Amino acid sequence: MNVVNKCSVNVAGKLQLDLSGKDFQSERAVILIEIYRKDVWRLGVVASGFNGGLGDLLKAYGGEEAKPKQNPVPLGASPFTLPVQAVVPEQPVSLQKISLKKGESISLAKNNTDTPVIVENGWTAKGKDYDLKALVRYRSGKVIYVGAANRDEKLQTPEGAVKHGGDVVVAGDMERIMISWHRDIASVAVSSYSALENGTGSFRQYGVYVRIKNGNQEITIPAADTSSKYNSYTLCFGEIVFGSQPGEMKVHNLEIYSAPGSENRIGYRNGKVVMDIGPVGQPK
Repeated sequence: MNVVNKCSVNVAGKLQLDLSGKDFQSERAVILIEIYRKDVWRLGVVASGFNGGLGDLLKAYGGEEAKPKQNPVPLGASPFTLPVQAVVPEQPVSLQKISLKKGESISLAKNNTDTPVIVENGWTAKGKDYDLKALVRYRSGKVIYVGAANRDEKLQTPEGAVKHGGDVVVAGDMERIMISWHRDIASVAVSSYSALENGTGSFRQYGVYVRIKNGNQEITIPAADTSSKYNSYTLCFGEIVFGSQPGEMKVHNLEIYSAPGSENRIGYRNGKVVMDIGPVGQPK
């Protein structure tokens, strides 16, 4: 290529180099001009091409192209697929199972206050039906019955801290109550009502229990009293007492039974759970 014929100086004294795509064929890198200092600043027209691209250009000046490190692409894999990092499986959290005896207490581990404590009512005898209830006591002294069997019971408290999952009539399923810590609530008493169609069997005979789930804690309160009467229809399993700080809750096993033949629900008197002082329950 005749570089001189491609180079001209216009009237303003500016150097102009006219090139087109026909001047280069297979070159992948091109040096058009050089600006260097030799006594004075000089300008030289080069118009040299390098078929090997940037690597050959650098070699011509004594340099070397730095190549990025690349992981080999597995056979059959797309070169545009992002590398997959190895996922280390989380270690399973061991479940802490506790059977709480009458008179015993245990603090619930603090967890995310958005995750409620779940209370379940279960039994081992077939063909039976029990209603799970919660009596919510506020620090102001107000009480609210949370349940699904009576007209005066609510499915949840106004602020939503205690919610009933609804009446369960399917054999083998369990009723559930979700409880979240709230600054206005002092305690929640949990009881189970034996529907009339269960007959006169005792809570212990039918294997009734309450199970409290909180993270990796699973606390069971069984109906263990061997002297419990066959015609006691309500059993208050225990009470969840709220602490002053978010997430602070403590479970107490009360296991107290209603008087024989009484259909009255539990109540609070002077901050303590008392049997048979609440309104009469509606038979199922």
